[in-house]
Amino acid sequence: MKILASLLLLLASLMPAQALETITVRFPRPQPQPACSTQAILVDNQGTLATVYSFGVEPDKGQTEVGGKMIDLELIAHDPVSRLTLLRLPESSGIKLELASIGSSQNLSTADGLRAAGELARFAGTEKLFHGQLLPLALLRFNYQAKGVRPGEPILNAAGEVVALALEGRIGEGNTGYALPIEVYHRVARGKIVNQQIQRCWLGVIMDAENTIPSLVGLRPDSPASKAGMQRDDILVSIAGRPINEYADAVNAFFYLRSGQKALVKVLRGTELLELEVIPEIVPTAQLGE
Repeated sequence: MKILASLLLLLASLMPAQALETITVRFPRPQPQPACSTQAILVDNQGTLATVYSFGVEPDKGQTEVGGKMIDLELIAHDPVSRLTLLRLPESSGIKLELASIGSSQNLSTADGLRAAGELARFAGTEKLFHGQLLPLALLRFNYQAKGVRPGEPILNAAGEVVALALEGRIGEGNTGYALPIEVYHRVARGKIVNQQIQRCWLGVIMDAENTIPSLVGLRPDSPASKAGMQRDDILVSIAGRPINEYADAVNAFFYLRSGQKALVKVLRGTELLELEVIPEIVPTAQLGE
């Protein structure tokens, strides 16, 4: 009996979670184009919704339908790089949503039991390039049981935690699509906001994208990296716990840096492994716009 009970518990832990309740958000487009529709999840008890928006729409024009009437959603912040957007649902809307449980995408494997919109989803890997072009952050690729999901749809692990948000429901006519790691939500929610837009950070390192070794070819004067003691020819090993094996890994790690928050950077200098504490700053061009 004990063996049977243990087996049942194991099977229950492997069962993929059901769909998380979402709300449809519409971003209007100029006529006669149809509105852009995405799904949003509730991420806190203050009515904050997390969703994505499409290129060509204004993230501050989000609306949702209540009782046949469209109501405006307040824009908290958006990130033009990842397109993740945080909106606030008015208390007067009367809408009650299930609060999302936020997990992690860091250790996803192809063996994980995942669901999106109640359908089976399979983690298919990480994408750093799109049509040969380097992405500003690494995306997750999923294969869906059905022919894709809607943008903004949460992808859940077996515990019912959100590990990703669908960015593109599918690629072409197949059942494969891209998603944002849920860590992007943390980056946007905790980042510095100027004019409702998340500000990018920098370290001030110069790298050669064609070099197979992630080494520094230079540093910007008076930059966070130079202040921390980083030097030309240092080889990046990790940034804030994210392993760096190539240039694309460094670009991805830079995306998650937050201004004023110390980041441990490991570099190989000759044969010596060094740990340097760097304090990222807002990109100077962004500061000029404040």
